[in-house]
Amino acid sequence: MKWEKLPNGKWKPLKEFKQSSTGKYDPADPVYKARCKIKMGKVILDCNRCGKSTLLDPCIHHLPDGYKNDMKRKQYKKMQTESRSIDEGKILTSNS
Repeated sequence: MKWEKLPNGKWKPLKEFKQSSTGKYDPADPVYKARCKIKMGKVILDCNRCGKSTLLDPCIHHLPDGYKNDMKRKQYKKMQTESRSIDEGKILTSNS
């Protein structure tokens, strides 16, 4: 990817969002990444438990694999176990 230096010191890509001669898009192109995010925001997932979410911000049940998503899952499970222990404590104190 070729870049052009602007007079204010910033850089901008020389080419626009176009296909190469092989018919594939360059995934390193910042314009390509921005368009992908816009398209992912338009795809709506319908979850039975959570309702509606998008591919850009999926619910906890539709997270893809990855380190960041594993951290979100662990945090969600931790919150679930804490809420269960609090609920059990309330039930035990109300029954006595």
